[in-house]
Amino acid sequence: MRTSSFWYNSSSQNSNAARPCYSFSSLLIALVCLALPAVAKAADIGKQNTADGAAALDSTTTGHDNTGIGYAALTDDGIGSFNTAVGAYSLLTNEGANYNTALGWGTLYNNISGGGNTAIGYRALNNNNSGYNTAVGYNALFTNTSGTLNTATGTAAMTNNTSGFNNTATGANAFYYNQTGSNNVAVGEEALFRNVSANFNTAIGTTALHENTGDFNTATGGRALYTNTT
Repeated sequence: MRTSSFWYNSSSQNSNAARPCYSFSSLLIALVCLALPAVAKAADIGKQNTADGAAALDSTTTGHDNTGIGYAALTDDGIGSFNTAVGAYSLLTNEGANYNTALGWGTLYNNISGGGNTAIGYRALNNNNSGYNTAVGYNALFTNTSGTLNTATGTAAMTNNTSGFNNTATGANAFYYNQTGSNNVAVGEEALFRNVSANFNTAIGTTALHENTGDFNTATGGRALYTNTT
């Protein structure tokens, strides 16, 4: 092969001596060698998958139509399909779940089999392993493990929920301490803030039903029924 090289002049006494600096052919060979692992990985992952980032979609076998962008995004996914993970560690442990969307660092991090979830924001739905939840905001639904059909929008909204289901929380720290309570609606900053296990409550307004522990309550307006405990 005919090659070309850069040259430079030596600073020694023989100022006219020329030495080779870098060979284009050597550079080409090095680039090809570096590219081979990436090509091999692209051939290993299942059908219609897109992976961009170290360890992204690293375990895929038969899973298809997945997108993993970011370090370790969807890294454990083997047979799961139709998932989108954008952000480092997003959907990290997902193995066989389908139809999940995770945008942000650590979103849906521990999800293994829960499907149909949407998590947007740092560590939203971080511990989730159930289905059909929507969390938008920093640490929204962070602790949720088995609760389903929940919607949390806002910083730390419903962050402590574990198994409560069919709840809606909108606003920063709304429904913050809830763990098992179900069929509740909290709209406004810190609405239903201390509710842990009560059911069928509706709080609309900043800090409405803030201290609530009872069932079947409705409060509308800022600080409405703030100290209610029955």
